Amino acid sequence: MSTPLPGTSTEGLLAVITTVATRDDALRLAHALVGQRLVACAQLSAIESVYVWAGAVQQEPEYRLLFKTTTARYPALVAALQALHPYELPAFVVVPLEASAAFAPLMMALAVIGILYGAIVAFAQSDAKKLVAYSSVSHMGYILLGIFALNQIGIQGAILQMINHGLSTGGLFLIIGFLYERRHTREMNKFGGVWARMPLYGALALILVLSSVGLPALNGFVGEFVILQGAFQASQLATAFAAFGMVLSAVYLLTMFQKIFLGESRDPANDSLGDVDWREVAAVAPLIVMCFVIGLYAVPFFNLMDSSVAGLLSSAGLAMQ
Repeated sequence: MSTPLPGTSTEGLLAVITTVATRDDALRLAHALVGQRLVACAQLSAIESVYVWAGAVQQEPEYRLLFKTTTARYPALVAALQALHPYELPAFVVVPLEASAAFAPLMMALAVIGILYGAIVAFAQSDAKKLVAYSSVSHMGYILLGIFALNQIGIQGAILQMINHGLSTGGLFLIIGFLYERRHTREMNKFGGVWARMPLYGALALILVLSSVGLPALNGFVGEFVILQGAFQASQLATAFAAFGMVLSAVYLLTMFQKIFLGESRDPANDSLGDVDWREVAAVAPLIVMCFVIGLYAVPFFNLMDSSVAGLLSSAGLAMQ
């Protein structure tokens, strides 16, 4: 990450995102703007992996550039974009980095609302897949809470929780998909007693449920605990409500597990259920391994984030905590 332009401070620093058609255009535009000293930094973001979809038709990939400039030079940047890229006026978004601090209390409040609302709606579901989907809404609230804590520990926890969310929730969707392939229903009241018929499947499902709940030694605990540590420094009230959301997540996820796996079978069709095969185990096993790796030793992941998160806070003019 390059340093701010000479004679400028972090006040008024802007992030400008623009989109161009080809990778060569992206490189040429980035080098030209940096060379003209109209921007402090230009870096390619998500090259060769961003596609625009229109219905079922895959269109050309887009190449996005992220620039850092100052308010004073912003009109000059507009003119330069038009001059250097005349055949297509790029669409761009200007995001004042300092605005995050001003809106942080509002965003933390919205994060808490999302946590609690998602948990309550998840508990009301009878379809297991819908329950996991709404639990995802609730868990994403923790990520938002950590980001807008605007301190080192909160943002690092949010980044780690993004990874955790993909592991735990992705695994739960797989688990539910295995059952749907056998029974062609996701209604929890049509199951019961599945553990007795599919013990290996039940064990895999239990690990992923506990990971999503936030059991110590699994990845969910590390991410959410670190987020709450960071949020506590910014707002103790928001942290208290968010911690209550963790209790609610245990309620609806363990209720789902109880309805599907424990007790007596509520449908004779369950009697013919067969346990997972090696292909299904192979699909879920890497996710479970990573859940334990992060839960037991997350230090390498935090070490990877240290410098980038510190640079982000520094560029936004926020003290590192």
